[in-house]
Amino acid sequence: LQDLIEGRTKELIQANEDLEKEITERKRAEEALKKSERFLNTVFYSIRDPFSIMDSDFRVVSFNEAYAELKGKPSNELVGRKCHEVLRDNERPCDDCVVLKTFKSGDPCAKEKKIIAAQGQEAWLEIFTYPIFGDNRSVSHVIEYTRNITERKIAEKEKEQLIGRLEYLSRTDSLTSLLNRRALIEKLEDEFKRARRYGSEMSLVLCDVDFLKDINDTYGHAMGDVVIKAVGRVITESSRETDVAGRYGGDEFMIILPETSVSGTEEIAERIRKSAKEYQFPENDSLRISLSLGVAGFMP
Repeated sequence: LQDLIEGRTKELIQANEDLEKEITERKRAEEALKKSERFLNTVFYSIRDPFSIMDSDFRVVSFNEAYAELKGKPSNELVGRKCHEVLRDNERPCDDCVVLKTFKSGDPCAKEKKIIAAQGQEAWLEIFTYPIFGDNRSVSHVIEYTRNITERKIAEKEKEQLIGRLEYLSRTDSLTSLLNRRALIEKLEDEFKRARRYGSEMSLVLCDVDFLKDINDTYGHAMGDVVIKAVGRVITESSRETDVAGRYGGDEFMIILPETSVSGTEEIAERIRKSAKEYQFPENDSLRISLSLGVAGFMP
C-alpha cells in the first residue's frame, strides 16, 4: 500500500509539474500574443493614410482615425457597419468597388478616384485592397489602404501642360501664331504622301508681302511686325478650316490646301490678295499693302 501511495504521489507531483509548466507556457504564449497585438495595433494606428479592414459582409471591423476623417463619419457610426450603407446609403456594394473585386478574385486591386474634398476642392485618391485568407483559403477580410495623390496629379497635369506648351511653341510662329517653317514642311510632306496614296489633288499657295523693307524703313520695324500680323490674320480669315497656313520666312507665307484643284486654289489666293489690299490699319490710316501670290498644284 505504501509503495502504491508513493507511486501515486510521484505521478501527482509529475502531473502537477506538467500542469504548472503548461500554465507557464500558456501565460508566455498569451503574453506574446498580447505583445504582438499591441505591436500590430501600434503599427495600425501609426499609419497616417486612411486604413481599414472589412469582413466578408462588408462590415468595417477596424480602421484608423485617418479613415474616419476621409469618410467624414464619427468612429461610432463606422465600426461594425456595412461600408456601402453608412457611406453611400446603398443596399448593395457599388459596382466599381475594389473591395468587392478583391473578395471575388482573391487578388490585390487598385484604382484612382477623384473626390470633392473640403471647401469644394478636388482631390485624387489611390485605393489599394489586399485579401486576408481564412482557414478554408477563401477571402475572409479585405484591407483597404488609401493614399492622397492630389499633389502628384497636379504635378502630372502641370507637366502635361508644359509639354503641350513647349510643343506648341516649337511648331508655332510667335508673331502670327501660325505654323512655323518646320511645322509647315512636316505638314506639306504628310499631305503630299496622303495625296499620292489616295490619288487626290493638292495645291499650294506661296505668298510674299510687297515692299516690306520700304515699310520698315519708312514706319519702323514695329510697324513692319504689325503688317506681318495683319497678313497672317487675313490669310486665316480667307482660308478654309481644312487649309493649313503658316509663316514660311520673314515676309513669306505658305498655305497648304488638301484635296483642292489649282483653279479652286486660285480663287482662294485672289480672295486673300483682295482682302490684304483692302485691309485698313488702325495704327496708320494711310498705309496700304499688297501681296504677290503663286499657286502650284499636284494632280495624281
